[in-house]
Amino acid sequence: MKTRSLHLSERHAVLVQQCRAERQLLTEQAQALRQGLSMANWAWLALGKVRQYPALSAASLVLTATLAATLKPRRLFALAKNVYVGWQLAQRVLPLLKNLTQRSNPN
Repeated sequence: MKTRSLHLSERHAVLVQQCRAERQLLTEQAQALRQGLSMANWAWLALGKVRQYPALSAASLVLTATLAATLKPRRLFALAKNVYVGWQLAQRVLPLLKNLTQRSNPN
């Protein structure tokens, strides 16, 4: 009888460890999926803005084409990198600022 309970407790420990490993893997995969969906959601919202304001989107395209034509590729990539880093920073900081303002102004 003791060997059966010992076997069951060992089996339980193994299963708990497997569950922890699977939960960790699922958490990592969900984070990657969340980031991908965030980008897709951003693209969908941008498409909605393009449909809502066609003149603004045309002006953006003209500005982008002008920058691409006038700047050297090296500078253009540096600018694009800086814009991307700024966008990532804004994605992380803006929710914190929003929470901070909501806490200071409970109304």
